[in-house]
Amino acid sequence: LIPDDTAKASFDGLTTLVVRSRTDATTGAPQQQRKIRVIATRKLPRYSGGAWSAPAATVNAAWAFADAIRNPEYGIALGAGEYAIGDITALAADNFYFNGRFDSQITVWEALTQILRAARAQPYIQGGVLRIAKDRDQTVPVAMFNMRNILKGSFRLEYVPPGDQNADIVAVQYFDET
Repeated sequence: LIPDDTAKASFDGLTTLVVRSRTDATTGAPQQQRKIRVIATRKLPRYSGGAWSAPAATVNAAWAFADAIRNPEYGIALGAGEYAIGDITALAADNFYFNGRFDSQITVWEALTQILRAARAQPYIQGGVLRIAKDRDQTVPVAMFNMRNILKGSFRLEYVPPGDQNADIVAVQYFDET
């Protein structure tokens, strides 16, 4: 039964949907009564210009991550110095989508990992600060060593014949947005 006053059907911190319908011989089947589809828009605050904005519609994975770490009701309620805002804004610039829904009980760390997986990233803690490791193109330091710039007696070369203790193949997975 649905109360006439919809204010009685509201709960703090939750979005509720009240549906009133009449049943007859064709719509009375329980399977039909449960088939309700909703197009929902997630509204989350964004960080810009040194401050958090009012909630706005977004599908960006970075703002979903930020909401999960900042929200005191369903997140972990981290303060400003406990997460790397630079990592979040850099991830937001990449504009990866996260349209996930958490409908079963999992840990916050698992939720953060799932959110960042959509952006090819993962969370980690460094020095008490929650950070984001992003899979991206990076420059690699290059150095050339030869007999002129190696300290005499410090170089050793060992050839290892193939055997059971060393790998003869490396398997790599590749994925892109398609």
